Amino acid sequence: MMLSIYRKHDLDGITLEIPAPGYFVDLITLLGNQLHDNKKILILVVSPLHQGARHDGFGRDAFIKLIETGVVDRISLMTYDFSNSQT
Repeated sequence: MMLSIYRKHDLDGITLEIPAPGYFVDLITLLGNQLHDNKKILILVVSPLHQGARHDGFGRDAFIKLIETGVVDRISLMTYDFSNSQT
């Protein structure tokens, strides 16, 4: 469905923001490859890991796999939640 939407609206690609991207590496890989076959880009939005926070499966290995294989064209790091009046 997502692929038909970008085709219909002639988009440059997709920005994908999903919780726990580490659990969806195979899905992200499939989507990225389909986008690249159509000369489109994939931007993956990730949240930073905070010390003591629950790990969502998106660690170093998943990150490197997606970047080095060229599946993901760009990474967007969510930084709006870094500010905290408690720190």
